[in-house]
Amino acid sequence: MDTLEDTTANVTTDSSTKDSAATDPTQATQWMQLPLRAFLLGPDLPLAVTLTTSGVDAVLLRRVDSASVELLRDGRIVREPDTMLAAPVTDPTRQAELLRAALAAEAATRQALAETAEQRRTELDQLRASNAGTLAEIRDYVIADYRADEYSRDVLDAFLARFDLDPYQPRVKVTYTVTGSFEVDSDDAGEVEDNVEEYLRVDLDDVEDVVVDSDDFSVSVRRVEPVTN
Repeated sequence: MDTLEDTTANVTTDSSTKDSAATDPTQATQWMQLPLRAFLLGPDLPLAVTLTTSGVDAVLLRRVDSASVELLRDGRIVREPDTMLAAPVTDPTRQAELLRAALAAEAATRQALAETAEQRRTELDQLRASNAGTLAEIRDYVIADYRADEYSRDVLDAFLARFDLDPYQPRVKVTYTVTGSFEVDSDDAGEVEDNVEEYLRVDLDDVEDVVVDSDDFSVSVRRVEPVTN
């Protein structure tokens, strides 16, 4: 059985241990250590924390998947498991310093990512253009061989379809001469000539299989003379 003096000593020891934990910042910090995922439950992101294992200050930015979070640490944005232990930074000055650094680093990182993405898009466009040029050259080559009777039309069509190239559509160019006359109610021959050369057109609407926008013509009026009744 403990004596009165022994009991008093035990109470005094327990009390001093609790008081020490309450006043010692190191012990207090240990009581606040939590896995990073616990800090994600609050609205205070980004949050300045001290990582328990390394003792390094970092800024908790966001969750990135079911098991990891994104941190700003040593000027770099990194991923860590959400089970990593950390304690919140309580010094307001240090908090502000870390959050300013996080803002600057994240802006720089996002800018770098945007520039990289733009570079990749440019490279992809260049690659597509190069591939398209190569395919066009291949198509021209096999069509030239077909025209030289190297193989049949069926073989040509099958080759173009196999490589998803535009089908071969042979064309002919028609060069034509149209002559004619009509009468205009006017006594100003110069004005009539100018008007006809500007507005007289060839109507190809009823001609079959005309390639769109392939027509090219010019109008030249031979003469304009009075009509003798």
